[in-house]
Amino acid sequence: CTRYSTGSSPNEGCPGNWKYPANKYCRAGGRLGLNLTMQLTREELWRRNEIDLRYLIYGKELYLVERCVQIIRERVKKNDYLERVSLTVTHDFQWETFVDQIAQLDLFGSRKLVELRLPPSGRPGAQGGKVLAECLNSPSDDNIVVVIAGSLESSVKKSAWFKAWNSKAVIVDNPEMYRNEFRNWIRSSLDRGRIAYEPEVVARLSYFFEGNMLAAANE
Repeated sequence: CTRYSTGSSPNEGCPGNWKYPANKYCRAGGRLGLNLTMQLTREELWRRNEIDLRYLIYGKELYLVERCVQIIRERVKKNDYLERVSLTVTHDFQWETFVDQIAQLDLFGSRKLVELRLPPSGRPGAQGGKVLAECLNSPSDDNIVVVIAGSLESSVKKSAWFKAWNSKAVIVDNPEMYRNEFRNWIRSSLDRGRIAYEPEVVARLSYFFEGNMLAAANE
C-alpha cells in the first residue's frame, strides 16, 4: 500500500484487515480504491482519519452502529461533503431515488453524504440488491454512501449484494457486547470524558444498565 508503507509487500504496514486482489493498491490522498476491502473494528474506524467512498455499518449493538455513523458524518463534513441525505428502505421504497442521489453532481451541486438504512431484516430485496451491487462500480468522488443495518443473518451475508460490499467497501460489524466488554466500554467512556470514579463504579453501572448501552451513554 503506497500510502502506508514503503515496503515491497502491498500488505506491509497497512492498518486494519486489508484484503488485496493481485496488483491492486489503495489510492494516495486519503481515499481507497474500491478494488479492495477493509474490515475494521469500531475502534479502528474511530481512529482512522481517511475518508472512504463506501461504508457498510451494521450489527446488533445499535448504539455503536449509530456512533460509527456519527463519526463518519463528522469526518466527511470536515472534507467538504456538506450535504447529507438520509433514506430508509421500506416495502414501497423507490430505488430510483437512491440512484438519483448518488449520480454525479451537476455544475452547481454540492458533494454529499448519502445514508441508506435497510429494513430490520437487512434484506433490500431483489431490485435493491442489484442497485447496491452496481453502486460500487466506478463510484463518483462527489458522494459517499453509508449503508446502515442492524444484525444481519448468515443468509444475508451470503447474498450477492453483501458479498460485493464485503469485497469493495469499508465494513464495520458491531456485534453484541458481553459483560466484560460492556464493563471495558464503560471504563473507556468514563476515561474519555475525564470523569473521576472509584473502581467499583464500573461494576455497579454494568449491573444497573444490564448491557443497555444507550441508557448508559445517556447517563
